[in-house]
Amino acid sequence: MRYINFWKRFLLKCFVISFLLNIVFFFWWLLVRDYSFSFAHQIFAIDKIAYNKLIVDFFILSKYIMFYLFLTPSLALYWMSKCYKDEWKKNIKLDD
Repeated sequence: MRYINFWKRFLLKCFVISFLLNIVFFFWWLLVRDYSFSFAHQIFAIDKIAYNKLIVDFFILSKYIMFYLFLTPSLALYWMSKCYKDEWKKNIKLDD
């Protein structure tokens, strides 16, 4: 039970941190998008459409990682710990 609670808290904190970092990256990109495009154009010789597609793909991929790697297991572990806690109370009869 301790391990379930540890992983539940760990994954939930990873989700929150990744969500906040994603917001920071988005606002940072909004501030420096022209400079970052000129840098990418000089280094990789890509056009504006390809650059925007790369940025959108980055945010989509980070969203998938946040939700399916961190949030979904965290919610599953929360559900498991809730079920174990209810079953433990039922077996010990603390509710009487």
